[in-house]
Amino acid sequence: MIKLLISAIALALVARPILSQSQLTFPAIVSENINNIFDIQVPSYIQDNILSISGEKMVVKPVQITFNDHPIAVKSCKTRGNTTLQYRRKSFSLSLHDPITIKKVQVRKLAINNLAMDQNYWRARICFLLMKAVDIFPLCNQYTELHLNGQTQGTYLMIQKPEDYCRLLGVDLLVRRESGERIAIEYSNGTEKKKFVKVLKSCRTLNKTLEGVQLFDSLSQIINLRQYYKWLAFNYLIMNGDYEDELFLFLNPETNRFDIIPWDYDDVFAAQPHEGLKKRNQKLGDQLLFSSEANFDLSIGKDDYLYSKYLEKFLEVVNILTPEVLKEAFEQTYQELHPYYMDPAIIAQSEYDHSGLTNLSMLQDDLEKHYQFIIRRRSTIKTTLAIDHDLITQ
Repeated sequence: MIKLLISAIALALVARPILSQSQLTFPAIVSENINNIFDIQVPSYIQDNILSISGEKMVVKPVQITFNDHPIAVKSCKTRGNTTLQYRRKSFSLSLHDPITIKKVQVRKLAINNLAMDQNYWRARICFLLMKAVDIFPLCNQYTELHLNGQTQGTYLMIQKPEDYCRLLGVDLLVRRESGERIAIEYSNGTEKKKFVKVLKSCRTLNKTLEGVQLFDSLSQIINLRQYYKWLAFNYLIMNGDYEDELFLFLNPETNRFDIIPWDYDDVFAAQPHEGLKKRNQKLGDQLLFSSEANFDLSIGKDDYLYSKYLEKFLEVVNILTPEVLKEAFEQTYQELHPYYMDPAIIAQSEYDHSGLTNLSMLQDDLEKHYQFIIRRRSTIKTTLAIDHDLITQ
């Protein structure tokens, strides 16, 4: 198998000149309309706490909220996040009595994320668009402006909560995989939750007694491996540095196995996974898996048959995410962000973000640089996949 470690790929791609013949198109005239605006109304002392308190989650109460000038009945409003709670512009979690309509979807529970760690505000949105293209991200999401007592807080991304999506499907069990592969129950409804969680946990150890086709077939009865493989492949392509604990799984009522919902793409185009390259390479070597944190992923890498099936799905992902599809996602995101960048009051709020003040030129340069990067990375990976798959299936 070709010896092509993640670090070598990243360094080679950064060092090479731009080879793509295609460049992004940034139209001079884009719609100036901001289609979504939340306005959170609270007493002045609560506003002061929201803006000044760092690192602590708050229940925001009393509160009144409008969405596009229409009052909405709020069940609960909380600040949310972990690292992003350190910033002045807070993220919020909303639960509503009555749904609001986002892209023709009736949503009752949503996150309104401040994107404070997402330089120029495009990475999460593009990842969601691309994962939707490969059929692994079902959650409704859109940019929005957020006001606090009528004053803009800047550019946000609203995202339907996994729980909300699952309730619309009539799902009885939703869990989240946490750090160390712990399984946390998000909600359950009349299911034998302990039984199904125990079955899900068994995925980590089945490789001790089974291998090859038997292991693949047994895992496929528990989890949608097609989805999971695509998710792993996308994380490798986009260089997602943190994903072990950013995964929801729900018990599909039609198949009685677990489907996946990815979450939180705020650490992509990372030079290395969270555990570091040295530790990752010791466990995975030249395999096309970005992180070694999850034992389940390690079992995929260790079993030749599982890994060969993974490479097949990886090639499918690469073939779906053509240069044209990638270009469309980057350009769509630019057009969606353009109205926010054209409003001086909105873009001034970027001063409080991790990367500091931004502007339209910085957005264009950032998008173009990473578009060219991902085109070259995709090409290199596709070549590697062809070699690796031929060797491992001989």
